[in-house]
Amino acid sequence: MRELSCLLFLHRPIATPLTLLVLCLGWVVQQMYQKIPPLCWLPYISYVRYALEALYVGEVVNYQSIVELQGVDLANNVWDTFGYELDAYPRDVATVFAFGLAFRLITVAAMVLKDRDKKR
Repeated sequence: MRELSCLLFLHRPIATPLTLLVLCLGWVVQQMYQKIPPLCWLPYISYVRYALEALYVGEVVNYQSIVELQGVDLANNVWDTFGYELDAYPRDVATVFAFGLAFRLITVAAMVLKDRDKKR
């Protein structure tokens, strides 16, 4: 790993094309989201989205009374900025729990189906 970091920082002819490649790949992924409709649903079927929303909402909701004293609607501000609802914490935690349960059930089913022939 150290050799790779030295290679990137010491050799600018390699670092610059690599940076351009990463930027181009980011643009390609963005274009794929717009062109291929099923990819638009990827953020909604990812448990990371709901875990991050629960984490952010759990942190921000503690400051709601302080922000209201300043005359700012925190719920509206969080919704406009991130698309998160302040009262969605229980739903997000339940969704993450459901994803974990579903992953475990799928894994158990796969192990049972895989080892079915070995038991005979």
